[in-house]
Amino acid sequence: MKAYVLGRNQGKAVSFTVLLLYVVFFFFVCADADENRWHPYYTDPDGTEHYYDSKNIISTSKVIHETQTSTKRRSRTPKKYTKVLVVKVREKLVFNNPKYPLKESRILREFDCSRKLIQTLMISETYKNGSKRIEAKAQPCESVSSKPSYEALYEIVCKP
Repeated sequence: MKAYVLGRNQGKAVSFTVLLLYVVFFFFVCADADENRWHPYYTDPDGTEHYYDSKNIISTSKVIHETQTSTKRRSRTPKKYTKVLVVKVREKLVFNNPKYPLKESRILREFDCSRKLIQTLMISETYKNGSKRIEAKAQPCESVSSKPSYEALYEIVCKP
């Protein structure tokens, strides 16, 4: 029985090849995992597809203070606090209409499930020409009933 001894350069080549195989395998697994977490939930009449990130839905409780208006000048009305369920979810929009300059948008939204409100916290847009735009300014709250896509996503993330 012969024992093969690898030379110095052959050992490095084998180590490099094994490392390269690990890296390629890692990227295939991560790419597949990235695509498996986006689930379709709505398609607009113009062909825009809406997806939500099923792996990053964050539910928390928040206590808010509701202001009370009083006609008396220094009245001692008790403050009213309400506990609400807040859900943050990532959304991806894929624009299939050739007339649109946008290719894809990724949006971070926050739902106030108790009051049926939605707020957009951040938008990252990718254009078909390759440029990108990020807007990290929170927008005003809207009613969930203002758009059918909001209602569909609300039913998924706020209803058990």
